[in-house]
Amino acid sequence: MRRPTFVYVMRGLASGLFKIGHSWNPRARLRSVATTIEPVELVAAFPGGRAVELAMHRRFAEHLAPDRALEWFRPEGVAAWAGALPPEYRASGVYEVRRIKPHFMPEQAEAKRAARGAEMD
Repeated sequence: MRRPTFVYVMRGLASGLFKIGHSWNPRARLRSVATTIEPVELVAAFPGGRAVELAMHRRFAEHLAPDRALEWFRPEGVAAWAGALPPEYRASGVYEVRRIKPHFMPEQAEAKRAARGAEMD
């Protein structure tokens, strides 16, 4: 059985650039970026894999940051799109080298939806 994967959007706190990627463990990926590139903030995380990630890369291709790897984008367009996401996909939490804060993950939203559905039955 395959592990579920998630598409994440993070914002670099130093550069203001957005990184769009996918991972089966977004928390570990965010910590990795925070310790190797710059402190980052998780903007969004939602179910999806490589195909969704690539579709987002195409959507924001005109905003690609020229001095970074292919997954980093200038804020124009990406910030407005991320702000329009449903609340359960938006996240907050800053990942720094020395301090990791808890944050929202898609499985938490799924559990909340299931609990709400059970209450309505």
